Parts: sequence; C-alpha cells; structure tokens
Amino acid sequence: MYYIVVATLMLAFPVLSVAVEAARFSTAIDSILIGKWFVFWSVGWRLLLAGVRQIAQPEYTAREILGLQSAESWTVVRELGFGNLALGIVGVLSLWLPSWHLPLRSPADCSMRSRESTTSCRNIGIVSRTLRWFPICSWD
Repeated sequence: MYYIVVATLMLAFPVLSVAVEAARFSTAIDSILIGKWFVFWSVGWRLLLAGVRQIAQPEYTAREILGLQSAESWTVVRELGFGNLALGIVGVLSLWLPSWHLPLRSPADCSMRSRESTTSCRNIGIVSRTLRWFPICSWD
C-alpha cells in the first residue's frame, strides 16, 4: 500500500493535474506548470499525509520504512512527522502562493536525503528526489 500511495502522489496525480490544467486552460506545458503540481502533490500532500501518519503511528514508520525495531525510536519518528507535516502544509498552500514553489524544494529534498541512508525504500527516495528536481531545472 505504501508504494501505491507514494507512486500516486509522486507521479499519477501531478501528471494528471498538469494534463487537466493544460487542456482546460489551453496552457503550455512548461517547467512552471509541472513544478506547481509536483510541489502541490509530491511535496505537499505526500509529506502532509506522511507527517500525520508518523505523528499518529510512529511505530509503522520506525519498523516498516526505517527498519528500527525499538520503541525508543518512536519519539524521533514522531518529531520527523511534525517536520513533514509542516513542509506538507506549506506545499499544499503553495498552490495559492506560487512564490513558495522554488524555496520549498530545498527543505523537502533535504528531508528526503536524510532518510535515504536509513530506509529500506532507498530507490523510492532516489526516484522521488529526481522527480522533484526535474521540473525546476529550467527555472530562472
């Protein structure tokens, strides 16, 4: 289920949103349009949902994603959840505040990089980081 949610929020919803906006408003598909929807879905909703889950059920993230077996790690995972929740809220709000798109990519990328070395889902981290930076490559 984890992989389905991540794939949906990181790929399916952003691509669908870009296609719908481009078709509905006859907008050109450029890096700004792609970046807007990737920040909203991939950074915003993905981190918001992850944060809520980490706050409410830190044991799931600790055991299943990070591979930590002790209950002592739950406090740190819960704190990570509050960070993800904060970044997620800002990512969702960025849909209405376009100037937040670019600054939001750096902390979200750092958040993902910090987990790559400890997670068993390393490939998802690499793919998600790549997808987040791809739309920004041509921004000025």
